[in-house]
Amino acid sequence: MRITIVGLGVLGTSLGLGLKAATTDIPITGHDPDGDLVARAKKMGAIDGSHWNLIAACRDADLVVLDLPLGEIEPTLTALRDDLQEGAVVLDTAPIKAPVMEMARRTLGPDVSFIGGHVVAPALTLGAPEPAAELVRGATFVLVVPETARAEAADVAANFCTAVGATPHFMEALEHDGLAAATEQLPLLMALAVANVLQRDEGRRDREEFIGGALAALGALLGGDRVQPAEALLAIPEILVPWLDDALAELGEMRALLASGDAEAFSARYREGIEAARPWLPGHEAEGGQGSKRPTAGFWRDMLLGRFGRGPRGPRD
Repeated sequence: MRITIVGLGVLGTSLGLGLKAATTDIPITGHDPDGDLVARAKKMGAIDGSHWNLIAACRDADLVVLDLPLGEIEPTLTALRDDLQEGAVVLDTAPIKAPVMEMARRTLGPDVSFIGGHVVAPALTLGAPEPAAELVRGATFVLVVPETARAEAADVAANFCTAVGATPHFMEALEHDGLAAATEQLPLLMALAVANVLQRDEGRRDREEFIGGALAALGALLGGDRVQPAEALLAIPEILVPWLDDALAELGEMRALLASGDAEAFSARYREGIEAARPWLPGHEAEGGQGSKRPTAGFWRDMLLGRFGRGPRGPRD
């Protein structure tokens, strides 16, 4: 089996490192127009080689993983549509799924199976981390499988997710986007609102001297390598706006409690919020959770090579 990763930012490189931590038997080719990112991925051992030409990098791949900004996905799929080998699987990692699945439907032919993906890992969205296998290990890897995809394509995508240390989670595109709107996009909008309020000129210099943990946390959310672009927020307003309306209503209620001086009612609402946020804290695990033993390299070689290894490239190991 051969894998190509298109886009060698933090996530793309981390996925390569995660797979290499499981097995070194699967060759990984990388492609990125930024030569510095290619050089970093090679130096870290995330890829075995690279090609400056997108089509040449992907032509022989059994699995193509796209780690691209939303606006680059459709042009990339269009460029690749006539040059991917028959039976190839394309897996993307964009933070919204319904619009991307429609892009794939418009552009790819019937010989290529497209699987929508999204890696949900807190470490990827806070600050600007360096690529590492640990960033994706233990993450939830959402997979959206269209009806037109072959059954074995879903297996390949799920096996790749598990190989890098993540947990595959299958769901519908709209279901995913509804959850993403609440858990990723709404917090981003709230952080943007605070940033825009505090950037006003009056008193700005004094405020900059009082930046503590609270603002640093918001800054990490807004300044991360995986921060969602405005186009991602604009892509699903019918899902996001109702969540924003609910947040504005909650802020209105808290404002009313503050203005009224009702200490008991406000304290109760405050405690409710603290308790609701407790599961979000790093290291929080459900009671009874147990770690899983990491499978061996041979296991992943069999899993990933098995689907394609019986083809023209020779028998399975």
